[in-house]
Amino acid sequence: MAYKMGFALCMRFNLGIIFFNIPPALTQLMGLYEVSCTQISLLISALLWSHALMQVPAGMITDRLGLYRSLLSCLIFMAMGGLVCIGQFRGLLSNRVPGDEP
Repeated sequence: MAYKMGFALCMRFNLGIIFFNIPPALTQLMGLYEVSCTQISLLISALLWSHALMQVPAGMITDRLGLYRSLLSCLIFMAMGGLVCIGQFRGLLSNRVPGDEP
């Protein structure tokens, strides 16, 4: 039981760090996309509401598969998504390297 509580607290801390990093970046995002406070708030709300709406299906999947299998399947899906995007990431990264301008 202590293992599960420790895991839950670590995940809560991790998600807290992720979501608390959004507000300091809002002014930069507003300048980048040239949007108002209302528009950027709507964008952030859509991000958080989509996260909230997935809580129930994720809980149902975890209840059906168990904690270990559901975490393993999520890890596999995340790895596959990373592998699909790796070609695009290399292209983006190579475009950002200073001194490689034609």
